[in-house]
Amino acid sequence: MQARTLPVLAMALAALALNACQRAQSKASEQSLQRLRDAFPGMTEECLDRIRRGGVEAMPNRTDQCFEMTKPQKWRGLWRNAFEGQRFCPEPAPKCEDDGQAGHIWIRFPDGASPFGPQADGKAYRIEFIGRRTLMPGKYGHMGVSEHEVLVDTLISIAPVAE
Repeated sequence: MQARTLPVLAMALAALALNACQRAQSKASEQSLQRLRDAFPGMTEECLDRIRRGGVEAMPNRTDQCFEMTKPQKWRGLWRNAFEGQRFCPEPAPKCEDDGQAGHIWIRFPDGASPFGPQADGKAYRIEFIGRRTLMPGKYGHMGVSEHEVLVDTLISIAPVAE
């Protein structure tokens, strides 16, 4: 009996020690993680675990590495190429302005760069692409002013709209 107890006790102590080490390495409290869950619906548990272990610095830069996304689909619509206020307006939107209404969609291109480089010209473009949208509404884009974010996986076409 004693011969069986010792290995089991050793395994239990090792598990307790490992658990204590994991708690000591935590850089974010459960309370702060809960605040993140509340503020950013759709944040994945994998992302929260990264933040738990590495702090906010460990949060990935790409939205799809931290938030639940829809499956890739074809999108068409208008994109306003404004600096901090750029937005995507899916068809059948006749225009794409910052009208102060809710429901803005931030669009993010591969590597964070627009097809025109870092400059924003304020113009509207008709755009078609394959991409994924955040599943849950939240605070996305510059200063969190957009309700959703769409990631462009493949740009199909883009052309200026006469205004």
